[in-house]
Amino acid sequence: MPFYNYMGPLCYLNVQDGKVYLGIVKGHQIADSYELLQGDGKYVRKLYISDSEPADEVILELIHQAMILNETPSMTRIEIK
Repeated sequence: MPFYNYMGPLCYLNVQDGKVYLGIVKGHQIADSYELLQGDGKYVRKLYISDSEPADEVILELIHQAMILNETPSMTRIEIK
């Protein structure tokens, strides 16, 4: 399973039930205006990826938010517009 770090654990790729997903370690703190992140664990939220959705720009925005969270650990939630 590929795991990516940026100033701490950031995200990983995995396959579950034949579907590829991006797991975002601090996903519980991301403002998901697209309502794509799934999961009810303590920290990790999953973004299922297919050929048709979500768009690359959306994936990059969510990863960017996760990177900002790792840069500023005192923040509990961020919103990027």
